[in-house]
Amino acid sequence: MQNEAVEQCHRSVISAIWNRLKPLGFSKSGVSFHLEKNGDWAVVNVQRWRGPSSDRRFTVNLGVYSRTLAHFYGRASTGKPAEYQCHWRRRPHQLRPGDEEWWRRSADNEWWAIRS
Repeated sequence: MQNEAVEQCHRSVISAIWNRLKPLGFSKSGVSFHLEKNGDWAVVNVQRWRGPSSDRRFTVNLGVYSRTLAHFYGRASTGKPAEYQCHWRRRPHQLRPGDEEWWRRSADNEWWAIRS
C-alpha cells in the first residue's frame, strides 16, 4: 500500500512537469522529456530517491546535448540522448542557490505551484 502511494506520488510529479513542458514542444519518454532544435537537444529527467521506499523525494536532472560537440568528439547520437549523455548537465539547486537538491512531495506540498 505504501509503495503504491509512492508510485502515485511519482506519477503526479511526472504529470505536473509534463503539463508544463508539453506546450513548449517537448516530447515525453518515460521519466524524460526532450526538445530538439537543429540537432541539439534539451533534456529534462525526473529521478526518484533511491533511499527508503516510503520516501517521496525526487530531483530533476537537466541536460543539453550539442550535435556539434558530438560530431567533434566522434560520438554522434542518432536518437534522443539520455540525460547522462548530455554535454552540459545540472540540477536546479546548482542553478538556484538555496534550492534543495532532493524535493519531498506530499499531499499538502504543491511544489510545482511555487517552482517556476
